[in-house]
Parts: sequence; C-alpha cells; structure tokens
Amino acid sequence: MGFLRWLLLLSLAAWIGAILFFSTVVAPLTFQHFPKPMAAEIAGLYLPRYYLFGSVCGIVALVTILLLQALAKRTDVGIVLTMLLIAVMLGANLYASMVVQPKAHSLRPHADATAMTTAPAPEPLATTPAIAAESSAEFKQLHRLAMQLNTAVLLLGLVALGFFSSRLRLS
Repeated sequence: MGFLRWLLLLSLAAWIGAILFFSTVVAPLTFQHFPKPMAAEIAGLYLPRYYLFGSVCGIVALVTILLLQALAKRTDVGIVLTMLLIAVMLGANLYASMVVQPKAHSLRPHADATAMTTAPAPEPLATTPAIAAESSAEFKQLHRLAMQLNTAVLLLGLVALGFFSSRLRLS
C-alpha cells in the first residue's frame, strides 16, 4: 500500500506541477517573446503533449486510488472523495484535450486572419472579415473555456492532494 500511496501522490504532484509550470512559465514566455501567430503555432505543438501528460497522470492517479480502495478493509470516505475529485479532473482534462483544444486549433488561422499585419498566413485562407471576426470570437470563447478547465483541474488537484496527504497522517 505504501508504493500505491507514493504513486498517487507522485502522479497528482506531477500533474499539478505541469499545470503550474505551463500556466506561469511556458505559455507567458512563448507569447511574450514571439509574434502572436508564431507563438500560437508553437503552443499548438506543445498543447497536445501537455494534455497527454495530464491524462496519463490522471489515469495513473485514478487506477492507483481504485487499487487503494480495493485493498482497503473498509470503505474509506476520504479515498472515495479523492477518487471523485480525480475522476472530475481527468474528465475535464480529457474534454479540454479532445474537444476544446482541437476546435480552438482549427479556428486559430481564421481568427488570426484579421490580426496578422506583416506575417503571412501559414496557408492561404479563404476567409472574409465576417468569418474571421466570428472565428476570432469563437476562438476567444474556447480559449477562455480551456483556461477555466485548466484552473478547475489545478484547484481540484490541490484539494485532492491536500485531502489525500492529510489522510496519510491518520493511517
């Protein structure tokens, strides 16, 4: 059980650490030091791996806590609550990864069509100003949703980590 507890704490800590590092270091530096279209292209390269890392951490955490509950002699309310938090975190991460990010990525060239001044589009776009404005608004909405999901996963992860680690002192 000691190894499983360690693995659960490691997967949660790694996931939370990745969210904090990406949100406070990688994304801000990318958009501060590169022109916006290039920064968006760079982000498009690392976002799938960022979400994959979160999904792997979430799956490891969920499987580990399921094993901990299965090995427990009784139903532990703390484990069950932590399990629910991890399941919600994983669901939010998977939704952002499989729905929000691909849709936002597909809208990005059209949304940037109105913002580009000197940098050419990566490929010719058949877009009108109205389509570009609509794509830009939809992209901004998806970006806001992705940030909200990311924040929710971070906060739930902190609660799950704190809650589970406080249970360790009682064991």
